[in-house]
Amino acid sequence: MKKLIIYGTACLALMATGCNKELTQTPYNALPPEVVLKDEAGFQYAVNGVYKQMTNASGYYGGGDGFSFVVSNDILADNAIPFSQSRGTGQTFANWTYTPLSTTSFFQQGYGIVRAANEIINNIDNLPNSTAKSDYLAQALAMRAVVHFDMVRLFGVRYTATPGANDFGIPYVKTVPNYTESPKRDDIKTVYDNIVADLTQAASLVDPSVSTASATTNGRISLAGINGYLARAYFYRGEYDKAITAASAALGGSPNVGSYADFPKIWTDATNNGVLFKLKILDVDKINIGTVLGQANKPEQVPTLDFYNLYTATDIRRPTYFKDSVYNSISNKLVVKYLGKGGTGTLNLNDVKLMRVADVLLIRAESYARTSQPVLALADLNTLRAQRYSDYVPGTETGTALLNAIQLQRRLEMAFEGDRFVDLKRQDVPIARSSATSGYSVNQVRSWPSTALSMPVDSHLWALPIDQNSINASKGNLQNYGY
Repeated sequence: MKKLIIYGTACLALMATGCNKELTQTPYNALPPEVVLKDEAGFQYAVNGVYKQMTNASGYYGGGDGFSFVVSNDILADNAIPFSQSRGTGQTFANWTYTPLSTTSFFQQGYGIVRAANEIINNIDNLPNSTAKSDYLAQALAMRAVVHFDMVRLFGVRYTATPGANDFGIPYVKTVPNYTESPKRDDIKTVYDNIVADLTQAASLVDPSVSTASATTNGRISLAGINGYLARAYFYRGEYDKAITAASAALGGSPNVGSYADFPKIWTDATNNGVLFKLKILDVDKINIGTVLGQANKPEQVPTLDFYNLYTATDIRRPTYFKDSVYNSISNKLVVKYLGKGGTGTLNLNDVKLMRVADVLLIRAESYARTSQPVLALADLNTLRAQRYSDYVPGTETGTALLNAIQLQRRLEMAFEGDRFVDLKRQDVPIARSSATSGYSVNQVRSWPSTALSMPVDSHLWALPIDQNSINASKGNLQNYGY
């Protein structure tokens, strides 16, 4: 098999969040691992550095105008369409005209994060055994798994019941390769096996004395968050019994999805109710994850009308995610989910919610439904709906109607959270956009071309192109089919 060069950062990003005066002595990216990774303080800085790289200004999880995992999934699918007065942000992905040069930043940033995590993992035995050592290793293993999981869902093929050796995933990198090495591209099963192994090991090592609330407040993953990711990985593999077990471990006995009253506060970071894992963003960071969607009263993307109309007037998510607006005399529906923390904070600056209770609950509900446990599936579904509708009445769906209701709530709940495109890919469901303007007038949106109205399940576009710079450097062609 030919090999693929992975570009990554040469040094650990060691900028800690918060006010750590020790970090003012030397630039955070100027310290080589052999200098830093020799005591607990150094490893703590290194763990902080991994999390910092996940929220860098270039936008792996948002913050720039290029591809970001959090919001571009909706642009790729059928939840968003570019506003007519936008700068064209995201239009390459909206129109499905992406090329191997469209994914360079995202692809290389992902492996930069992996490299930083691997520095910690590969040097962890510099520390004597302790709870802190185990927790540093757990954090690094979990983030290595999380980033690979996000990337394989975009760049790899869909996971099937019988994956083969030629079903390409991505390189699952466990070392710190230098620039002359070329990690090979693994098959999809090997990638998922490694994701599950890393998360399982992380779950056994993470500090059990740190509560989910404390970890979330500090922008770190907890045991519940790790189990949530395990549930998500099993879910994407179609291993529903294992997904149920992991989801139940994450949720505990009384899942708190965030109450009807609290739900809007989640998106201004006034509460962490319903949040299992998030990346902390401070005003000083100047990282604006909502920029690709819009700024102030100017949209970049607007919700497709058929999607927007799925929210009823009694659904708290509708006013939380959208508001009616006017820009240059053109009416629109502005996405306000990431407009900011409120008050005098930086515009479009929000903590990045990577794992919420509602997501894990919906994973368990669908897994129950697919394993002939409809009563339990309906109970989970109603737990969510009870906190989203002011006129909630318990549902009574069964069979196909129950599964459809669960999937509807997933679309409504997880909008603009890195879910829609990869979820349709998971289900092997085509994208069918309703019309070139999604029901808007021609002066309100940038119309989709006729070639971007339907993505059949066998389209090569479901697997995004590997960064061409990495392909060129590897002196071989491991590009996804069709590019």
